[in-house]
Parts: sequence; C-alpha cells; structure tokens
Amino acid sequence: MRFLLRCDHRGLITNAKYIPDGRIVGPDDIVCDFMPDVENSYVDLKTKQVIEIPPQPSRVHKFDYDKKEWILTLGDAKDAKWAEIKSMREAEEFGGFEWQGYTFDSDALSQQRISSAVQLATLDMEMSIEWTLADNSTKIFTAIEMIEIGKALANHVTGLHERGRILRSQVKSAENIAMVDSISWQKTPTT
Repeated sequence: MRFLLRCDHRGLITNAKYIPDGRIVGPDDIVCDFMPDVENSYVDLKTKQVIEIPPQPSRVHKFDYDKKEWILTLGDAKDAKWAEIKSMREAEEFGGFEWQGYTFDSDALSQQRISSAVQLATLDMEMSIEWTLADNSTKIFTAIEMIEIGKALANHVTGLHERGRILRSQVKSAENIAMVDSISWQKTPTT
C-alpha cells in the first residue's frame, strides 16, 4: 500500500490518502508505504521522509515546523505557571482550614454555609449551633465561636489570594523561562 502526502512549505502534513498500485506519481510527489500519524509526524522536504515528532515535553510546548523542534515561549510558560498556581491555590482554598484544632470543610458550599451561620450569630448572640466538621464529627459552637470561625475562614481565603497575587506579580515580571520555572506555590503548613 502506498500513500500520497500533501504538506505545506514547512513539512506539516495536511493530507494523506491511499493511492492504488500502478498509479503514476510525479517526481515532486511525496509517497510513503504506510499511513503516517498525521498529527505526530512531519515531512523532511529535502529527503521526502516522514519523520515522527518526538513526545511533547509539556502540554504548553508547541511544535515549530520551521525549526523541527518543540518550543516554549516565555508567554506560554507564564500562562502555564499562572494556571498551575491558580489550581494549587484553589485546591488549598477549597481543601479545608483549621480553627482551634478543629478542621472545617471550605469548598464553595461550605464557605456559604459558614457565612450564613456567621450572619445568624451576629443577629442572635445567644444562639449555638451544632456543626459537622471535616471528619464528619460534630461540635456545638456558640455565636462568638461561630464568628471566630468565620474570621478564620476569611483569613484562610484572603491569605491564599494574597500569596497568589504576589506569585502572579513574580510571574508577570519574570524575564526568562528559568525565572518562571523557579516560581512555585508552597502549600500552607497545617498545624
């Protein structure tokens, strides 16, 4: 079996189709005896050989068909680093927080529930509320304790976002990929 390949001026394969035996091909046609993996190959236009593209070093590297290599631009590295930082920040924000030795859930719904309980506590300082903790045990908290829990949640979220802003500034001001690579999110130690 033979396949006729079409490619652009850089070797990017744009089409590959089966050609029957006996079909005459021109001297400039690129023919191979296997169906190439069009997404992961290119044609060396000098030798007319299909070359397999090496594995992508990271999801943000882009294959440069002119240079025949994977490249990573400073802008792409910065975008990927910021996405990584945001993901880690969100995982920590929504992964729980501690107050007075108790661990509370802090996913979006839990944050909303804590905020509602804090509002109720400010309206009724005599109230108490039984709260389910992250380990599914329960504890009764007074209004004052609930307000303090709300403050702890706010400090947890605010602190993480402040760290994120600092790292975002570092990412923006990085002058090369090595500087971008050196920036990392450090998980908050648990007590």
